[in-house]
Amino acid sequence: TFETNIMGTANLLESIRKCTSVKSTVIMTSDKCYENKKMSKSHVEDDPMGGFDPYSASKGATELITSAYRNSFFKNNSNLSNIATARVGNVIGGGDWADDRIIPDLIKGIIKNKNPVLRNPNSKRPWQYVLEPLSSILWLAAKMYQEPTKFDEAWNFGPTSSSLTVRELANAILKEWDTNLMCEIQNNSDDMPESDILLLDSSKAEKNLGWKNILSIEETIFETVSWYKKNKNDMEEIKQFSLNQIENYVTKAKQRNTIWA
Repeated sequence: TFETNIMGTANLLESIRKCTSVKSTVIMTSDKCYENKKMSKSHVEDDPMGGFDPYSASKGATELITSAYRNSFFKNNSNLSNIATARVGNVIGGGDWADDRIIPDLIKGIIKNKNPVLRNPNSKRPWQYVLEPLSSILWLAAKMYQEPTKFDEAWNFGPTSSSLTVRELANAILKEWDTNLMCEIQNNSDDMPESDILLLDSSKAEKNLGWKNILSIEETIFETVSWYKKNKNDMEEIKQFSLNQIENYVTKAKQRNTIWA
């Protein structure tokens, strides 16, 4: 975790510093980069970095390293890339099979007809569809290229609707799948500590970039479950279904007068 997020970021930025053909760089971090004081307040970009677990600390360090490189090497050199960071919410959507992640764990349990086990059921997270942060990063990079130095800073990209607890999200997934399985709660006394509440304030991106989320949490859950219900043995079918989901997302963005669409 530390080697990838800290030294990996430093190595990447050092490479970009030596490559004058790169014009816009967006480093994606996480909502966990902030110092969490167990408050219900949404984090804004000026909040201090922190994290009391290794992953969160590594993301906070990524932000600090990026800021140091930007101010030391990039900011006053028009021949080098503009550098920004994107702090995004908890991404959910099709295609994720990683271990110890809420959606893959739920889906694996459903497929095996086993009740899914939740570690931190009351934790609240800014869940958002996988294409939301991707569209935000592409739009930010485009704006940085169009207007150099104006947008080279930190940005939050989180959901505008109310965040759900892990339990609420899991129950919504089970309901959308139409299964009778029930969530079980794991004794997590031996687990690494996690923040109970993580929320992002994206008003800066909404005001200065014209960015907004496209899908509601209900639409996000529908799109996510729809992907996992497809036949994974037919790679061409799931590829086409994934492309159709991207097309449908862009269509909804246009219908909802999204600036980048």
